[in-house]
Amino acid sequence: MSLVGKTPPCNTTVALDISSPAAEALSLWPQFHNGVAAGLRLRPWRLDTSVASKCRQSACVTRTWIVYNRPSTPTSQHGGLLLALGLQRHLSVLAMTDIYEYLTLGHDPTTVGILLGMAVAKHGTADAAVSKMLCLHIPALLPQPFAEMEVSAAAQTAAMTGIGLLYSGTAHRLMAEFLLSEISRRTHGDRTRDREAYSLAAGLALGMITLGHGTSLEAAGLADLRIAQRLHRALTGGCERRKVGQLSAILSCAGDARNRYASDQLRCSRVREGEYINTDVTAPGAILALGLHFLQTNSAAAAARLYLPDTHVLLDNVRPDLLLLRVVARGLILWDSLRPSIAWVEAQLPRVVLGSMRALKLSAHMKILKSSCYGKFCSTHIASIPNGVDWDTIRQAHANIVTGGCFVLGLRYAGTGCTVAAATLRHFLVHFKMLRDTNENQTSLNTKTDMISCLHTLLWRPDRPTLEMCLGATAIALGMVMAGTGDLASLRLLRELRWRVDDGITYGTHMALHMSIGLLFLGGGRASLFRSKESIAALLTAFYPRFPRSPEDNQYHLQPLRHLWVLAVDWRGIKAVDVETGKDAPVPLQVELRSLADYVTIRVADGWSTTQSIRIMAPCLLPPLSDIISIRVASERYYPAALDTQNERHAAALSKLLIYVKRRPGYLSYMRDPYALRERLREEEAFRDKEYGHGSVRVLAPWARPLQSCPETGLETSDILASYTDDPILLTFARQFCDHFDPHTGGEMKQAQIWGGGAYGGPLGGAPSHIQRWCARILHECVAYDKPMVLLLYMQLHHAALTIHWAKHSHHAWSLRMTLEFYSRASHHLDLTLLRRDFLEALRVHADAVVCSVSEEDVPYIDVLKSALVVLDG
Repeated sequence: MSLVGKTPPCNTTVALDISSPAAEALSLWPQFHNGVAAGLRLRPWRLDTSVASKCRQSACVTRTWIVYNRPSTPTSQHGGLLLALGLQRHLSVLAMTDIYEYLTLGHDPTTVGILLGMAVAKHGTADAAVSKMLCLHIPALLPQPFAEMEVSAAAQTAAMTGIGLLYSGTAHRLMAEFLLSEISRRTHGDRTRDREAYSLAAGLALGMITLGHGTSLEAAGLADLRIAQRLHRALTGGCERRKVGQLSAILSCAGDARNRYASDQLRCSRVREGEYINTDVTAPGAILALGLHFLQTNSAAAAARLYLPDTHVLLDNVRPDLLLLRVVARGLILWDSLRPSIAWVEAQLPRVVLGSMRALKLSAHMKILKSSCYGKFCSTHIASIPNGVDWDTIRQAHANIVTGGCFVLGLRYAGTGCTVAAATLRHFLVHFKMLRDTNENQTSLNTKTDMISCLHTLLWRPDRPTLEMCLGATAIALGMVMAGTGDLASLRLLRELRWRVDDGITYGTHMALHMSIGLLFLGGGRASLFRSKESIAALLTAFYPRFPRSPEDNQYHLQPLRHLWVLAVDWRGIKAVDVETGKDAPVPLQVELRSLADYVTIRVADGWSTTQSIRIMAPCLLPPLSDIISIRVASERYYPAALDTQNERHAAALSKLLIYVKRRPGYLSYMRDPYALRERLREEEAFRDKEYGHGSVRVLAPWARPLQSCPETGLETSDILASYTDDPILLTFARQFCDHFDPHTGGEMKQAQIWGGGAYGGPLGGAPSHIQRWCARILHECVAYDKPMVLLLYMQLHHAALTIHWAKHSHHAWSLRMTLEFYSRASHHLDLTLLRRDFLEALRVHADAVVCSVSEEDVPYIDVLKSALVVLDG
């Protein structure tokens, strides 16, 4: 990892000295992230439908390889590598003894990497061995003597999240009850570090376990836990009540005087816990747990628990960043009501916030109208705003609610490339960019409109930390929507945001912007994001919209959880392969989508609708495979081919992300002629072969004319042919038999002259120039009419006819006889023949000439030809 940077404006190189303890702590988690990045370069061991099954076995990393590459001294990079191996499903090959050796090292990044890695590797399996390993790192699950073990806050948070990953979607009652109590757990002892991240991890884990089961029968066994009611109390506050449930009963029955005395000793001496719930700690986890619990259920009752304050008094009682999470959770619940429009995002604003922001806008207009100087204004505009309102709270609430709407749109349309959703997110991203970059002392305000716009921006601008957080969350939402597409407009905007570096730009802002740029080019353009319930939970955990202030900050969110986006990666990069060359070929494809697909959304008169089909150019990124009905080749340059997902064999072929195509003869590939310019210049022309008696024949491509060398351009026949075919046999034939032809010696020749005058006066054999012209003619026919295999047959029959008079074996004569007899009998039944009729006639005339001019003593097998000619004449 490079630790060298440059300081503007002189670009002086500065290197970080990691020898000091402070610098070592500063680089601890960045090195961990670097190890994860290195491990993600390995191919996943198991993918559902995106990679051929043969890749699943060959890509497995063995236990020996992992153990052999373990460093003698634990490092942060190796801890990140372990997490990456778990994300790629390789870590499950380790034995529990190997895991024990890692855990006994006492190295925080290694412990976090192995805990999260094993949980991800056993995602959704509820594996008992891994569950025991995770529970050993959660003191709340241990008996009282063991609860005093020193376990770092990062390890506890990682183990808590690992429980959610391990039991994902299982609705496990015991774990759900435990996590529900841990969200609002009081501080024990003097361990007050990163309490917010611990509570958040408990909420996310609870949401993963009960994912989408809020209204389903699968969660019937959880009804007595009153999950929704207890989460509502944790996010709104109130007096903490006595916990009831199976786990609480077990713990209470097991208590004795000694344990009660020990619990008194574990009371926190730093934080005084009152009788009310501390919503600053419990609310984020409770909000997200409620959203995941009712994910995609469209439950209006559950969404009502996440209402936004509609008065100034209620608004002052809710932390502004919690409004963002409430909007996100409401969007997760009311999944089908989301719309990728600016109006929908602004509709999330309560009337009190909307009215107050309009008042700020009106004050900007009044300020300009009362001003006598239009060239410059000072920053005393706040004096003209009505008093009695906390305008900082209003600005922060507006920014957070808008950001929450943008973030949930990113989750809703993740990996779809929806152009309308991307345009909406870019609009608000530009809005936040203007709020950040507008300067109070700007002097380039020449018009009244510019002054009103600038003052309006200054009046709406929240504090700098809130603005940076909103900017990063919206950028990540844009990256999720356009994941894997490499969208140029989004890249330009993100690069503009990334370019600014000043004291207000924190480590978390850089993290958010770089993650969004990385999402744009996910998998090198071959992968995007999946939108299953598990994937949405992983994306929410990874892109949680609260970013660290510094590289060692884990207070509100554990940094290693940022890599869980890997669980949502969906490999959808399709490529077309030419069956003749085995190489990738750019080919247009027509993709038919289901009627409810979110891939491309368009605005219509009475609402929103989706297009039924799209046109793409392979290699490219496919829409979500679950939304595809069929894929077909949409180009006249290639033969028709289609894959229907309703057909099991076609669906299996599509899962390999390969479609095999064959180019029509006479057409250039899109690599050589991407815009079909050569075809367009001759689109009205047709090929007329007068010499062979075909009359006017419309060939497959207008370029297809009789192949001959072009001395004016310096091109030989083989050079011309190379643009239209990659067949090595045809190219070699053109180079050996058709090049170096002088057209001035040929001119217009009669049919008998084309074949040359042989020794027996027939139409075959003769001068080399005539043979060369004949080779060019049959080569043109084989290419233009897609009959490359006939070229060898032409040459064999031509050679047999010319050498029949001195052949020592009868196979030449028999070849001629069978060919002539076959076509004479099939001429009335076949509309198209493999060989040209004029060539067959030339063979018959040549055979007549040979039979009439030689005797059986000169040609031993001449009787074979005589019998064939008798049949033809008869």
